[in-house]
Amino acid sequence: MKTPKTKGRAVGTGFPSFSMLLEALPHLVVVTDPHGGAQQLNARWLEYTGLSFEQAQNRGWLEAIHPYDRQKPDLAWDWERREPQSLEKQPLELEYRLRRFDGVYRWFLGRHAPLLDPGGQLMGWVCTATDVDSHKRVRDSFEHLFQTTPNGVLYQDATGQITDANPAAERILGLTLEQLIGRVATDPRWYALGEDGSRLAEHEHPPLRALHTGKAILGTVIGVYNPVLKATCWLCVDALPQFQPGEDTPYQVYTHFEDITERKQAKTQLETLGLERERLFEQLALEQVRLEAVLAQMPPGVVVADADNRRVSLVNPQLERIYGVSLTPGMALERLERPTFHPGGKRRKGPSPLGRALEGESVSGEELEIERPDGSRAVVLASAAPIYDRQGKLVAAVLTCEDLSQRRLDEAEIRRLSQEIQRGREALTLHGGVAVTPQRFLELMGELYAQFGQPQLEGRLIALLLLKVEPVSLGEVARALEVSKVAVGKVSQVMLRRGDLQIIKSFSSREHLLALTDHNYIRDLSVRRVASWAISILCESLLETNHLDPGITEQIRAHLELHTRVAVALEGVLSPLERHQASVLAEHLRENWDAVPPRDPVTAREERDRLE
Repeated sequence: MKTPKTKGRAVGTGFPSFSMLLEALPHLVVVTDPHGGAQQLNARWLEYTGLSFEQAQNRGWLEAIHPYDRQKPDLAWDWERREPQSLEKQPLELEYRLRRFDGVYRWFLGRHAPLLDPGGQLMGWVCTATDVDSHKRVRDSFEHLFQTTPNGVLYQDATGQITDANPAAERILGLTLEQLIGRVATDPRWYALGEDGSRLAEHEHPPLRALHTGKAILGTVIGVYNPVLKATCWLCVDALPQFQPGEDTPYQVYTHFEDITERKQAKTQLETLGLERERLFEQLALEQVRLEAVLAQMPPGVVVADADNRRVSLVNPQLERIYGVSLTPGMALERLERPTFHPGGKRRKGPSPLGRALEGESVSGEELEIERPDGSRAVVLASAAPIYDRQGKLVAAVLTCEDLSQRRLDEAEIRRLSQEIQRGREALTLHGGVAVTPQRFLELMGELYAQFGQPQLEGRLIALLLLKVEPVSLGEVARALEVSKVAVGKVSQVMLRRGDLQIIKSFSSREHLLALTDHNYIRDLSVRRVASWAISILCESLLETNHLDPGITEQIRAHLELHTRVAVALEGVLSPLERHQASVLAEHLRENWDAVPPRDPVTAREERDRLE
């Protein structure tokens, strides 16, 4: 195989197509004779190594290979110690370091394929080299980490059998690599335990869960038996499934685990010590807890102050609420030294009841007003007493106070509600003491709405719908109330625009069905308050004097409760100026009734007549 010398290109006589193929390959290529002498080299090889063809031909190309790698007896270019007849005629793969033109060695993967003549005789070798330096360094780093990491690493195939393990795994598990290979996670010899100490079920093993779900299982704590230590070893296990490109089923699982036996034992000891400490603390604080529980249940506010440092020792929430301050044991008493007044509003002079008790004086049932930090005042009934130890030394003082403000407000509210209830009862004088039947309920609701300035037909329509479980057709309403459909339609339109009524189209009868919404029916707050009381009393009378259908009873009771809640809520909203406001509003509506154009002339005339 004679090769002319051509700078920077692969050369050869008689094989132009073969030379072109060598140049097209993305690898570094050398073609040798049976004894390893270079006959052809592609330009990539010459450019990478920086050797000329003259330097590289014959055995010169081997000079670019690292000396240590050239001495390996198993490499394919060990031609000096072999005869061509003894060389294997099979493709070979090997890794070696190749010197770059700048003197830097990088790792390459060499593939050597034999060239055979038609008779099967060896004519030479085609040697390709692929740069794998980065891959090899990463692989070597991983292998170093695999071998030296203090944490255990296992590889398990798709069936769960262990295929590889690092030295740390052998040490932690107490088994050799030969003993680990082929073992599965569910092997009973592991005596696997869950974190709570119970036997670990087969489906709970992290590697099997990762293989089954295809998801990473992280931070699982399990215990396994170590036959060398003859004890359970506790592990924190991470299991990560691995996939072949383009596949969604794991072909193996990478399991990493850390030996946390000492940590778990220390945690257990700490928990034991912590429980013992808590038991001692509970025992020491038992009396104080009991005392605080008693104070918390006491209706009056209570505070105990130390006589020596004049600081809070105990306090209950009731006293904090009364004084409007937040107190904790150890705080100074200055937060309780608020301005106080006599019931008539005159400023009191001298120390507070608690201050007097700390001087040895007893105070019993003293009524006074205190000013809170936010400026509000509270009327309280205060008592204070000094506390002495067995030797007769003054050690503390206790103050109890009852908030009279809410009691006064409650009394005033009861009087006001009684008056409003009476007003509601007076509004039902039309009731006349006669039993309220369903028919009477229709009549009274109409009269009641008329009394409050609303259309009588609206009140009767509401009563009828309350007595029906299902929506009612327009025709049925007209017949039951003995009015025309036109009249019902007008009232319905007003209530619909106000949001008090909903109209449903029936597909079977092609009629309009009427049903009440959850809204109330009178928008003026002053009127609604009295009306709500009256409607509540009227509904209650109906329920007391009749045995109605359960569904109707529930519906009327809900209506009753709704108006009761509305009436009570409005009591807290309306101000003493409500009469003046109602008068101003009425005057405004009389003068501006046509400020917003009505929907139609009939509606406009009705609204004007109603206001006048």
